[in-house]
Amino acid sequence: MIKVIQEFLVNTKIWVSLMITALSVFLGLANHQIDLNKQLILFFSSLAAYNFICFYEIWKTKTLNHRSLYIFILSIGTVVYLFFKQNNLYRLIAHTIILSVLVLMYNSRILKLHFRSISLLKIFIISFVWTYAIFWMGNAIDFSIGLFISVYLFVFGITIPFDVYDIREDKILTIPKWIGIKKSKCISYFSLVVSCIILIYSLNSYIYTAYKISWGISCLIAMVMVYFTNCKQAYLYTRFWVEACSSFPLLLLYIFK
Repeated sequence: MIKVIQEFLVNTKIWVSLMITALSVFLGLANHQIDLNKQLILFFSSLAAYNFICFYEIWKTKTLNHRSLYIFILSIGTVVYLFFKQNNLYRLIAHTIILSVLVLMYNSRILKLHFRSISLLKIFIISFVWTYAIFWMGNAIDFSIGLFISVYLFVFGITIPFDVYDIREDKILTIPKWIGIKKSKCISYFSLVVSCIILIYSLNSYIYTAYKISWGISCLIAMVMVYFTNCKQAYLYTRFWVEACSSFPLLLLYIFK
């Protein structure tokens, strides 16, 4: 079962794409607007982006027989098809172009600036791209700087465990390599607590009680998972379980409602 999860959910990047979509759906429900077409665009765009980021270098040597390339091509084709079913097409294309440039700059030598090779920058770029995509690709959310910061800090907080796990393999300076694992976890705790506080104050109506409770419990669960993170942890601990923190607000919301 573990091998199946790793091979067909984690390694294909389906799992991480589902998680960003789940977080987007949660915020869409909070805004009382769920656009299924846009959620599908977000999912397949994320699937294409992650496969490109993780396997671009491999494609240059194993182009014709690497599964990730087929997933990438299928995802791009699906996104293009979904685009033509979408209203406000030009605005969505503009946001897609911005995100595509960031993806290219993150892990491709096609463009000169290579974000992934810049010390300490990687985690901030990942958190921003996730938040940007959730707000302007997956939803038609009425923009709130409070909600934007809350989601950004949540994503930032649950991304630190990935750098903790990769501390021995990362060739660039990351937060755990710079200040140590213990202090990095403290930053993660702080980010998640502040994220929870900001969301509670941003959704200040009583009708959002279930949303606030779901977010608060999710932040608490994420903090527990951060606490148990170490560089010797099993691969699926971060890539599956910590990643799953993004789905907890939606799952808990359905339980409480």
